[in-house]
Amino acid sequence: MMSPSAKPWQKAAINPEMGAAVYEPTVVANVIKQAKKPILVIGAMSLRWKVGDELYIDVLLRLARAANLPIVATAHSNKHISKGENGDLEVHVLPLVNLTNRLEDGQAWNGLDGSGKPDLVIFAGITTYYVSQMLAVTKNFSETLQTLTIDAEYQPNARFSLGNVSKKEWKSFFDDLIEIFS
Repeated sequence: MMSPSAKPWQKAAINPEMGAAVYEPTVVANVIKQAKKPILVIGAMSLRWKVGDELYIDVLLRLARAANLPIVATAHSNKHISKGENGDLEVHVLPLVNLTNRLEDGQAWNGLDGSGKPDLVIFAGITTYYVSQMLAVTKNFSETLQTLTIDAEYQPNARFSLGNVSKKEWKSFFDDLIEIFS
């Protein structure tokens, strides 16, 4: 059982309407399963952070495989993805700000595959203050887009965010989440 905490790590630029903190892998799995066009956005911090003994980016790649999620590699996360045996994954390289702007309502963009915008964007491995600003944009300029963050820090601008969890709880969360999709 996780120790619930949904205190924002960043105090500024937080709207009074805060997203839901989620702790159960089954809830996160259901959010992902209900989406018609989910994408997983991976940032450069995934190359530094560890989940247990494993690099966060490798955990995210396992999740993408298990849940059949297209990946948007931002910053230099693509270098790691292209090095490994990841030819089975759908990977797109796009700057985070560019992607965020394309997600706004009214933007003429047909999504990564040309068949429509994503309806769920999962953000992972992005610097806390940076992803907070991107989430603020999507929250204020995209009425139908759902957002989810799965880092160990609660993001109040996301529609759904994993709450603040310990490293041990974070590892357990991913073990269970990936198992649900396997």
